[in-house]
Amino acid sequence: TIVGEVEDQQVYSDVVARIADYDLDSIVKLYPATHFPEKYIHESDVLVLTSLWEGLPGVVLEALAAGRPVIISDAANRSGVIQHGTNGWVFSTSDVGALARTLSSVLELPYSTLNEMSDACQNTAVTYASQLMVRRYETLYDSLTARE
Repeated sequence: TIVGEVEDQQVYSDVVARIADYDLDSIVKLYPATHFPEKYIHESDVLVLTSLWEGLPGVVLEALAAGRPVIISDAANRSGVIQHGTNGWVFSTSDVGALARTLSSVLELPYSTLNEMSDACQNTAVTYASQLMVRRYETLYDSLTARE
């Protein structure tokens, strides 16, 4: 399942052509960007985020909360949410070979390994729970505005 904006029409056309060439229409599905990614996250085994830049990607937190490990570019993992081998895998940004090798190795893993990672994923997501983040921001703002 591939969900998201078409950023490069030629690349998108190549993907569509490869899907047709290998008769993968019944396996590979393409969907446009959505405000409701949770539907696709819960249907997946892993989330892949290849962004060239991100802050703290909400979709990553949603995947982790659903117990799904994440394959992520190091640029999209600037916040360090994904710990390689624990709750996902990190590959070098723009290194298509590294992404392909990571995808290949993850596809070869038994489902039991992905299921074992689920707890680590959910434990990570809990550390970003909204109430906890609000308390952290309050503490930060208090420290920044405190007067001696």
